[in-house]
Amino acid sequence: MLFDEPHTGLDQDACQMLDRVLREVAVRGRTVVMTSHDLARAADLASRFDVLSRGKIVASVQRAEMQPDQLLGFYRNALQSG
Repeated sequence: MLFDEPHTGLDQDACQMLDRVLREVAVRGRTVVMTSHDLARAADLASRFDVLSRGKIVASVQRAEMQPDQLLGFYRNALQSG
């Protein structure tokens, strides 16, 4: 499944419902690719983080390799390096 900013325009209840669906899909072994500028939500949902810059992945890390509060720094460093 491919999503581009799927939480945009949703109220809090709809966001929570979407999060549940995304988790269920992932548990079933399906791949979900999602772009998001909402780093807090991404940190909660993702198993891997990739940072895109100018159409290329400039950094990638598995969730297990980083604490959620480090995501913003990872993102900023990736953009400066890329």
